[in-house]
Amino acid sequence: MAKGMNELELEPNQILFTKGDRGDSAYIVKSGAVAVFIESNGEKKLLGKITAGGIIGEMALIDRGHRMASAMAIKETVVMVVTQGVFQEKLSNTDPFIHALLKIMIEQIRSHNA
Repeated sequence: MAKGMNELELEPNQILFTKGDRGDSAYIVKSGAVAVFIESNGEKKLLGKITAGGIIGEMALIDRGHRMASAMAIKETVVMVVTQGVFQEKLSNTDPFIHALLKIMIEQIRSHNA
């Protein structure tokens, strides 16, 4: 496990986060799978599925914005929690241009999905 990251075990159908929640961490799927969805008129619309090696909730690390969708474990799943502190530590060793570029990209994505 990477330094400073904890693991979180999820049961099938357990919600990881909900659309509108304030984002303060991202998650790396270690095993299992997570469905990303939005709910409309009581129906879930699947946006994607994140499997082992994938990352979810990463935009929150860059802009600390609200979640744009919900995430739920599809089956027994283990994720590594990437906190704001871990991300900032890794980003501190990066050229400031990269941080600015990431922020611009997230702003564009959020504005297109508003």
